[in-house]
Amino acid sequence: MDSEPRLYHNDRYEDVTSDFKEYASKMKVGELAHVPDFKLFDAINAFEMGSARMDTGLKFRPLQDDLKAIPKVSSAQDVCDLADILVAEEMAWHQGNMPLRTIFCCLPFEEVVTNVTELSLDNFTLVKDESKPLLKYLESLLVVSSWHDVARIYILATIKVSSMTMAFIENEPVIIPLDEDFHIAHGNYYMLENTPLDLVLRLLDAALRFSKTEKSVVRRLQLKASWLQVIKQKFAKKPVHVDNVIQALTVYDDYDFDRENPMRVTLSDGVQSRATNFSLAQPLVVIPLKDAVEQWRKIAASLKDLARVTSITRSADLMGFFLVFSSEGHLPIVRASLKQVIALSDILGQSVRTWIVKDIRELSCPDWDPHKSRSLYEPYITQASQCYMELITTFLHTRPLQREGLFGLVSLYDSLQVTADQIDEAASQQGLGRKLHTGSNQKIWALELSSAVQLRKLQVMLWLVLYTVELEIALPWEYPYVFWYAAQLCQHLIDQLGRLKAYFEQHNMRSTQEGYSYLVALELEARGLSQVCSAQYLIHVALDKLGMIKKPKAILTPDLSLQYGLRFQVFESVGVPPMATLDDFNTVYEKLTPEIALEAGRNSLSGAVSLLKTLTRVTQENTEMALIVRSCVGLQVAITQIEKSNAQAALNYERSGYHRYFPVVSPIKDSAN
Repeated sequence: MDSEPRLYHNDRYEDVTSDFKEYASKMKVGELAHVPDFKLFDAINAFEMGSARMDTGLKFRPLQDDLKAIPKVSSAQDVCDLADILVAEEMAWHQGNMPLRTIFCCLPFEEVVTNVTELSLDNFTLVKDESKPLLKYLESLLVVSSWHDVARIYILATIKVSSMTMAFIENEPVIIPLDEDFHIAHGNYYMLENTPLDLVLRLLDAALRFSKTEKSVVRRLQLKASWLQVIKQKFAKKPVHVDNVIQALTVYDDYDFDRENPMRVTLSDGVQSRATNFSLAQPLVVIPLKDAVEQWRKIAASLKDLARVTSITRSADLMGFFLVFSSEGHLPIVRASLKQVIALSDILGQSVRTWIVKDIRELSCPDWDPHKSRSLYEPYITQASQCYMELITTFLHTRPLQREGLFGLVSLYDSLQVTADQIDEAASQQGLGRKLHTGSNQKIWALELSSAVQLRKLQVMLWLVLYTVELEIALPWEYPYVFWYAAQLCQHLIDQLGRLKAYFEQHNMRSTQEGYSYLVALELEARGLSQVCSAQYLIHVALDKLGMIKKPKAILTPDLSLQYGLRFQVFESVGVPPMATLDDFNTVYEKLTPEIALEAGRNSLSGAVSLLKTLTRVTQENTEMALIVRSCVGLQVAITQIEKSNAQAALNYERSGYHRYFPVVSPIKDSAN
């Protein structure tokens, strides 16, 4: 080949494009793919390696060149500024960004971690125990003689806490999908994994002694030391170290967040070309320090709040705690911490079997005793334990993954109900259990197990439908039948709760069982949700008939049957309750006019507000109920606006400040403009 060398990224190379095309044209189809020593996959990789877009190595520049362009740490203020940069990058990493785009992009951090990595190698192999050169280097820092030493110690502590966090979260891949929800790839740098935490804490103590007259530096060092202890504990029944973190964060109470940080110039994307990195070159992720501090405070407050779970003894309270937790959008570090209370076969140190017995007693039969006939009830206990654990664990996922988990739980609970029905039938034949009086003066078996399972299954089905609204999977033109279906499930839930309440009342168990008050609260909540879902359904029927909901131009089928079937396909296999059909929906839909629908919607919202206010009198008022009431008020205003609008008005859905299940629709005035 006699091609003319050309300049490419400061290097000369031989252009073989024409030769490549010539030789490639002479090859048979598929020939390259079958050459043993050079497969087509290798050829594609070769092309990618030569692409400036793909190969971050083409942007390589020596670390020392980058370090020459940044200021040296020579004062207490410099230490504070550098620490603040690392705080922002550490919190950016916790939000799901790659380490090489966050903490590693700080050049002093990269310098220290590179030095540590080099010192940790023994004949170019990473040793299991700390190498002597590295130990000597770390111990030499115990004698602090400059602010530069303090900065290095702070960086070493950041490296250690990062590696501990990676190891902590890496052990929870079920609830935190790596490289999707959280990134642990760190370019093959040594992250002090084998360095004793005590040594790092001793280094911080040495830095604290040197900095004792500089309160701003002291507080930042204390913050890092406390955070190391929090990550070490993973989950704390008594969150003393979390309290220390919260206290240390007060160093930012009077901070001027508008001040320009001179250490911002230490941020560089050069590490992406210097590290072992198989990803595309990507821009840095830099978040404002104010947002980072607020994020850290939120994490600390959440970790402290988790301690409440250790005082829970009732299944209803446990379920409620995890349900609220699931909706709060916690970061992986918080979700992984709560996961520590769940072991392979126990929760909070009690077996799942124990929680199952509690759940049944609280929901359907206070004196239920599985020991009366262990062989009869054991199949149910085993199967129910799987469902219970699966449901609790599902609440630790992100909302989209929770929805995926709920799909599987519908089938699990439906299968469990078949088992429960069989056992209840066998129990009645053996004279176990009690009977329930019906409205026709007949007595039927209470079906304690089946009733408890049916209640949980209906809750899962309702959540699954409402998640489609929250996650904006269902579009506004689907809202009429989505909210209608949710209202149908609420009615099934109300009926089931009425049956359970009747059982408690007829056997005079109200005064002896906390489960009765729980059922009362659930019934009020179900009635309130039913009214809000009905209102949303009625409002959107009116909008649809007024022509204000814009449907997509191309739908796969001329009617809604296919879309309806796909949306609720998961319920087709459910035995009880049977799937509500599109014909059922159309029967109601066709009888409504916009005026009737809007007036009925207004009445439903008034009823919902009244029920929810009653609910606050039997339970503690919480944020969830307050947001639902706020949605009701917003929808009442929306009805008035819709009545005054024309069919050409565009619609706006406001979600901020309202409950996630119930966004507020409103027509936009002068939408043509």
